[in-house]
Amino acid sequence: MSEVITGRLPDPPGLKLKKEGLRAKHPVVFVPGIVTGGLELWEGHQCANKLFRKRLWGGRSENFIRVFIENFKLFWDGLFCSPLCWMEHMSLDNETGLDPVGIRVRPVTGLVAADYFALGYFVWAVLIANLAQIGYEEKTMYMASYDWRLSFQNTEVRDQTLSRIKSNIELMVSTNGGNKAVVVLHSMGVVYFLHFMKWVETPARWRRRWTGLVC
Repeated sequence: MSEVITGRLPDPPGLKLKKEGLRAKHPVVFVPGIVTGGLELWEGHQCANKLFRKRLWGGRSENFIRVFIENFKLFWDGLFCSPLCWMEHMSLDNETGLDPVGIRVRPVTGLVAADYFALGYFVWAVLIANLAQIGYEEKTMYMASYDWRLSFQNTEVRDQTLSRIKSNIELMVSTNGGNKAVVVLHSMGVVYFLHFMKWVETPARWRRRWTGLVC
């Protein structure tokens, strides 16, 4: 119906570039911003024993929507344990800034970590889909997801996130003909990547060797 009213819809950018002969070359790294990265449960208390590896935050999955619906249904029924359980698992230890005892919530990995924030609310999904049109895939795109609740230093202390970003960039460049990585940043991801660049040993030399455009 929309085509009848407005005419044929224009090709998406990825398809247009594909028709022009553009193909994947430089590996691409995405660094998401605050709250847009998904978090999932790896260990929790009894109230969350059915949520192993289910998302507690972010994503378009039915699990994320279901968790909130169930929590608020229980809340309105007068059973306060479920919303409090969710808050307990999403909170960090007040003294250490790390996991509370008996709880492990970790960032989702892979491109699905921040493709959608919620159902119908995309973050990186459209860009990923357009890059796929010209030949990009998981081995040439990397989502540098991190636990945005933690201090930048603690993402390395607990999850070795900075080390993983470094090794993944080096691997992608090495396996893609030495073509430098293009880093695409969003929101707090800008500040986080700047922290990463300061953390990397001899940052200027490393940056010149492994990364090209940062945007």
